[in-house]
Amino acid sequence: MREELTRVFWQDYCRSVIRDFRELHRLYPFSSVKMPLSTRKIATIRVVAVDATLIDKLIATEDDFLGEYSKELHIEVPLDYRDHGCRVYGAAWVDLGKLRAEDVHFFDGAVRSPKGYLLCVGMTESFGRMQNAVLESVRTAQYMLVGYERVMRGESDKLEVKAYSHGCKGLREYQRDPNRYETKRECVARGE
Repeated sequence: MREELTRVFWQDYCRSVIRDFRELHRLYPFSSVKMPLSTRKIATIRVVAVDATLIDKLIATEDDFLGEYSKELHIEVPLDYRDHGCRVYGAAWVDLGKLRAEDVHFFDGAVRSPKGYLLCVGMTESFGRMQNAVLESVRTAQYMLVGYERVMRGESDKLEVKAYSHGCKGLREYQRDPNRYETKRECVARGE
């Protein structure tokens, strides 16, 4: 019985990741997924966080976004990603010395790995409300990358993205925020 439950859970995870990746790929065409089905390891996604509208407008290629301020992200999709989000890595080019302490939205003590920093792309409590936690993580990371690039270039002295504090303080800010993320389903239920 346990083997059957595990198999069903794994199939559900795979279907969910593939469905969410397809939507991501439509909006972020420079993306790929690795789904090691036979080994039952978690899926990983590589994406260049530039949306299709901008790519089309600029008649751009993937290489156009992989330079000094690369928009490349590496995403690990854990089994519980629909409730707790993904692990999103990127922005290896960020110079922490140029950031105010409140603008450092990285986990693991802001330690840079070969894939970049582990980005804080949302409140854990928000992911369960999302239609597609992978897509929303990439969207958030895209805004962060643009904001960090502006600071690194000297165009701004602070990160200009909507961000909550970390820990309990951030949870309270999120819960009090009337403009926090909500799914379309929640808005329709309220008659909006």
